[in-house]
Amino acid sequence: QSMIEYFRLMKDGNEVMKPARRIVWSTIDLNQIAVENHSKWAGLQFADCVTSAFASAVEPNAYGNYEHSYADLLRARLLKSGGFALNCGLTVVPSRAASALDPIQAAFFQSFERVRQAPGP
Repeated sequence: QSMIEYFRLMKDGNEVMKPARRIVWSTIDLNQIAVENHSKWAGLQFADCVTSAFASAVEPNAYGNYEHSYADLLRARLLKSGGFALNCGLTVVPSRAASALDPIQAAFFQSFERVRQAPGP
């Protein structure tokens, strides 16, 4: 399934898991979307690094361990609303209530409920 087909599925409201945010479809031209090779674009590589940092913090490795230090380094850089990064700069999908979180995962997400602002540029 291509990315454009997936966006059409979302636009029609037919996806299994509803999005965490509302998409303003009038701002997106599906015909202008292109899937790019991540090895060619630094911005996509950066997005992969950030995604991997947070996945490693909540997905146990082969030994059942978590590695949250990389996500912790990014913590202060997340988008916040009223000091909260959770459900603003960091959204759990499916929701925490719908996830079977163990105590380590729950504590990790809870640590994003109040986050200090990053130092200036």
